[in-house]
Amino acid sequence: MKLWQRWRAAIFDLDGTLADSMRIWDGVCREWMEARGLTPPDGLEERIRLMTLEESARYITGEFLPGLEPGCVLGEWNRLVADRYEASVLPKEGAVELVRRLRREGMAIGLATSSFPGVCERFLDRFALTGLFSAIVYTDETGRDKSHPDVYLACARRMGVPPGCCVVFEDIEEALEGVDAAGMEMVAVRDDSCKNWERLRERARWAVDSLALLLDGGDF
Repeated sequence: MKLWQRWRAAIFDLDGTLADSMRIWDGVCREWMEARGLTPPDGLEERIRLMTLEESARYITGEFLPGLEPGCVLGEWNRLVADRYEASVLPKEGAVELVRRLRREGMAIGLATSSFPGVCERFLDRFALTGLFSAIVYTDETGRDKSHPDVYLACARRMGVPPGCCVVFEDIEEALEGVDAAGMEMVAVRDDSCKNWERLRERARWAVDSLALLLDGGDF
């Protein structure tokens, strides 16, 4: 059965799923702290990996810079990420073509991301994808990370599609919990940044090494 016959809507993650961008995010907080003369703690990346951007900024200011406003941190991170994103980030293999294909077949397309809005919007504009998305929802809007259902449910509501009619494309294992709690199904998408890909592949009902593999029919 093809994707558009099984589901009415597809919700995509951005970083690591549609965009080959995880190398941009890895180490941003550490680099920013070092530039301010701070020593990042061991395990910093793992500690903040699932946090929303606002949660990450509040954690950093609370632990290391209590006199600094989280909004200031977010602004500096945004500029740092945006410059690099604009210069070097490309879509993952098959990503643009799959989104366009599913839209042509009548599926609603949504985006659920932990990225900065400006960074996300510029990426979609660069590759002529903006008009294809019926809804874009950021985890900072919903206040909880992707191990919770909030961002996926909000995306489904904005698209006007029941959660049970949505499939989610994600590259992290923790998203399985949020997608399941939302009453949706998930396709795991391989990204080089995923250190536990084999476990994610085993846990997910569907898993693909590349979105390009779905272009010849999108069969499941």
